[in-house]
Amino acid sequence: MIINVNPKNKFSTSSVFFLNSDFKLNMSSDIDIPDELFNIIDSKIRDIIRYPKVTSFNTNLKDFDSFFTAVLGVDISDDLDIFRELAGDIFLHLSNQKNKSLNVYLPILKNRTNEEVIKTFLEGFLLADYRYDKFLKVDVLKIENLNLFVKSDDKFGDTINKTVALVDSIKYCRDLINTPPSHLNPTSYLEEIKILANENQLSLKIISGKELYEQGMECLYSVSTGSIHKSSLLILENKPTKPSNKKPICLIGKGVTFDSGGINIKRSDEILEKMKYDMAGSAVVASTVLALKKMNVNKHIIAVLGLAENMVGANAYKPGDILKAYNGKTVEIINTDAEGRLALADALSYVCKNYDPEFIFDIATLTGAAVTALGYDIVPILGNNLAFVKSISDFSYEVGEKCWPLPLDKIYLKYIKGDISDLKNVHEGMNAGVITAAIFLNEFVDSKVKWVHFDIAGKEFIKKGKSYQPKGATASLVRLFTEFILQY
Repeated sequence: MIINVNPKNKFSTSSVFFLNSDFKLNMSSDIDIPDELFNIIDSKIRDIIRYPKVTSFNTNLKDFDSFFTAVLGVDISDDLDIFRELAGDIFLHLSNQKNKSLNVYLPILKNRTNEEVIKTFLEGFLLADYRYDKFLKVDVLKIENLNLFVKSDDKFGDTINKTVALVDSIKYCRDLINTPPSHLNPTSYLEEIKILANENQLSLKIISGKELYEQGMECLYSVSTGSIHKSSLLILENKPTKPSNKKPICLIGKGVTFDSGGINIKRSDEILEKMKYDMAGSAVVASTVLALKKMNVNKHIIAVLGLAENMVGANAYKPGDILKAYNGKTVEIINTDAEGRLALADALSYVCKNYDPEFIFDIATLTGAAVTALGYDIVPILGNNLAFVKSISDFSYEVGEKCWPLPLDKIYLKYIKGDISDLKNVHEGMNAGVITAAIFLNEFVDSKVKWVHFDIAGKEFIKKGKSYQPKGATASLVRLFTEFILQY
């Protein structure tokens, strides 16, 4: 798709106009709409009232295309996520048409720049153009030219390029997460990341199978012992020659490609078939590095993926086992279905010891308690630096991928203290599940390193999509991570 801002040809294609709730045109560009076209739009307002957001009508004018679209709703404020969803609605509305080109006359949003309006519209519009169709035969809308109009002489080329890079990386993330476990396991996933690294000039270090055990990462190693596929730790790295940051930014993701629960097997009612999504955290960190690489960001950024498959088998790790983590702490296994924190524990201590990071984000579908705590719309976050955690929460509301802090209080450590080991992998009650999981992870983080944990259980997929986020994998937090690192 070719995207242009303010091209000379203004009325030769199908067009999108925005209306305020008082049915007046809201347009930031200063072009003159021909009276005959304006009169047609004005005469159609009575019909448009029947529609909540998007409708279309024919102009029947000789000099213009016959199909125009108008957008109607509440007054568009400075809430960018409302506008992003509206942009997705426009794409979905047009998906039933055969338009090769489209003109969009962007509106004025209160307290927002043209750059923000363009970026947000493109995010919503382009992200709505997604369907996981690897196993389907479908015909999709292909718009060849998208022309955006605003009141400005700027070209916005950098904004467009970065937004497209971000969108492409989010779609890549969705594809990874949506891939069924028959086609994505720790072995094939490793090969996929090799391809990603080679195609994008990223370095990749692989520690796999027995080598994990030999290097002291018994926790991650053990998660896959019931599977025919061995665990791996992948270190995907973007390191420019002269990066602007002295210390690397490290992103760690849980990559359990299927989680049966192990010997503590999960119940089958609408749970097991969703366990392909348990590697979402690893897909998010890999896709974030991909987005930043495509944007040519001059920062040293590392994505660490802990890959495993938690299965029942003769060699599977068992409740009662004691494992030794990379930092030397011992962990008693109370429940084999609390495997994600084992993978993260070794990854966190490995990164702290070997990379001296500026800060660490870890992201995982870790606890069902995350849904109990905050539902499906907001991600609970915890970390060892309160000011840093709050800054991320504040920023997340601006980006539209909302996160909210929970307390990382040492008082909760008593729940995971071991009787015959340093730690237990899960506490035996039902309370404070998100917090106790984070308290466990905190035991593997260097206290001098800023660290934030994101529990995306409940956010990694949705049963009922919205315009720019279709049903299935969401790739939630790729936008947040990318935007945060860009401005850090």
